[in-house]
Amino acid sequence: TCIAALAANAANAQLPPVTTATARVVAVAKAAHLSGEIALADQTGPVIDRTLGLADRGKRQPHRQGARWLWASVTKQVTAVLVMQQVEAGTLSLDGTIHHYLPDFASANGDTITLRQLLQHLSGLPNPDDTLAGGGDVPTFYTETGAKIADTPRATGFCSGTPKAAPGVGFAYNNCDYLVIGAILERVTGKPYAKLVADRITKPLALRSLRIARDGELRGGGAATGYIAGGKPYPAVNVATFGAA
Repeated sequence: TCIAALAANAANAQLPPVTTATARVVAVAKAAHLSGEIALADQTGPVIDRTLGLADRGKRQPHRQGARWLWASVTKQVTAVLVMQQVEAGTLSLDGTIHHYLPDFASANGDTITLRQLLQHLSGLPNPDDTLAGGGDVPTFYTETGAKIADTPRATGFCSGTPKAAPGVGFAYNNCDYLVIGAILERVTGKPYAKLVADRITKPLALRSLRIARDGELRGGGAATGYIAGGKPYPAVNVATFGAA
């Protein structure tokens, strides 16, 4: 009864006008010295679209509406959706092992690591973050270019190296998990990962700005320069090396 009453009260609550809500959000963002874009959309299109601050502090370039941004690891959610589409289609099983889908995966743990464990970061695979060279800011894994950075070469190469832990021992955030998933998706569908994203996500949702970063593309095609502690620009990486992760 209490839950029903609360739900009824929430349904009857008066929401503030969009202009009022926008002003509140913008005020909070400005007070926190945030920089970026605040957007709200529904099925008809954008309802709110406001920009704050600079996209590039050195060049004093402001953020602009509709500019492409890096999604970074939000890509993992896209990959997970693609996986569940294949599970629904019966071509993947969450309890299927890496070796079942990628026979050329070198690690013996491929016989026990499941797709479910990859999705949940429970694989114990090698971690690209560990390739940080002495004194560097960026793991070398993320600065490489060429054919070897695609999901399948990464999965059957670096990511199938000596494991860091036994499967299922504990959570460890690891881009290799999703690079291997990307390779599995390519194997079972016969399509490149970028093509899967375009056909299964971008086109059905009519997303005009969503695409996979191209090899060597500055900031992966994103308009904004990222910043880290101390206000320094984010170190140069080849965004394409993150693949399905």
